[in-house]
Amino acid sequence: EHGCGLDHLLDMLVADEGENSTTTNIELPPPPIILYDNKSPPSSQQLHQQQQLTPKRLSISHTIEKDILQLSPTKLNAIKTTCPNWKENIHYALTKTNVSEVQDALTNVRRSTQKIVCVRERVETVLNDREVVLELYKRVLMERVET
Repeated sequence: EHGCGLDHLLDMLVADEGENSTTTNIELPPPPIILYDNKSPPSSQQLHQQQQLTPKRLSISHTIEKDILQLSPTKLNAIKTTCPNWKENIHYALTKTNVSEVQDALTNVRRSTQKIVCVRERVETVLNDREVVLELYKRVLMERVET
């Protein structure tokens, strides 16, 4: 049985490649940024800050949560699986008062997003190249079977 996850895809791309492989090494972006997780409970100060959302930020939080819950099941599952504490992360981000920290976090998210775009392009190129070679092999083998 074959898997269909990213690890399986990357394994497939490098499988059966000899030492003379021309496949480009694909560097995956770092895992998503986790602002808060259950492994390290929030400090009493963080809990206090979460309770101190302004009415506007509380409204933003509710709107974002509502929008996320209305995503396609695939996207919603991806969020729940990758970041089970997504609701806490929304609140945590909205309680940040240091604008510089928020800007740094936003820069990191944008950088990670760009890396994903680059990886996706490289994976697509590798798959397209592999497909072209397989089409060539198929043609040659079909010609051999017919003669």
